[in-house]
Amino acid sequence: MKVFQNIITFYTTINQNVLRSRSALSEYLVDLLEKKPLVKHNINKILKYPNWKANDEYIVLCVKSRNSSDTSYLSSLCDDLETALCKPQAFLYNNYVIAIVNLKNCCSRKQLLQECTYFINKDTCFWGLSHEFFGISNFTAHYEQAIYALQQAELNNVPYRTMREVAKGCIQEHMVENSWVQTLIHPDVPRLVKYDIENRSRYSHTLYWFLFYSCNYTDAANQLSLHRNTLIYRINRIQEIVTANFMDPTERELLLLSFMLYRYEVDD
Repeated sequence: MKVFQNIITFYTTINQNVLRSRSALSEYLVDLLEKKPLVKHNINKILKYPNWKANDEYIVLCVKSRNSSDTSYLSSLCDDLETALCKPQAFLYNNYVIAIVNLKNCCSRKQLLQECTYFINKDTCFWGLSHEFFGISNFTAHYEQAIYALQQAELNNVPYRTMREVAKGCIQEHMVENSWVQTLIHPDVPRLVKYDIENRSRYSHTLYWFLFYSCNYTDAANQLSLHRNTLIYRINRIQEIVTANFMDPTERELLLLSFMLYRYEVDD
């Protein structure tokens, strides 16, 4: 037992600065959430040990257990997240795991999502991810985003939601409900959707992805799992049905936005 205590003492001594910085950082973030005075905090000093800067780009992760009484998993998750490549600083708050990630530790957003999926058990938890943001002092608003994304995941009974997914859905829903906006939709979109319904074709789907990839035949063909020549044939056929000029950037953007607002569900 004495040997074990000596090991713990040695470990905490050599890691004193790191341990103190983690504790101080979570205290700082909680004080931000609870709108407490921040006079006692020297944020630059707190961030010195993780080698972060106050104005770095961050993202917030929130995790909730599906079983509200199970806090043991969340506690162990905090420890597990410390081993992730993205090096999140995680702590428990109001029965959530809150983690803030400095994006300079991530190769990409895709890598961050992969790590979250690896570390967070989808059968045990729901989780949400905020938008990226600059400046750690802006943590509070993005914590609220992560919580909202988590709530949407729980509502739809899926493991997670990102704020990008949630925001897109909210914007589309709001705009679709605005009858005046509906009158601004490019007329070629309902025309092509109607043609598809009557002829059991998928030209709307094809055109959406063609526009999405800025009329790049190769990228759109890969997305649609089509041969490039097949896509060229389809686009030529679509141009016989609609009046739009796909090479006009303004018209192309309006067509793409119109698809998003026309209650049109685009499958992958």
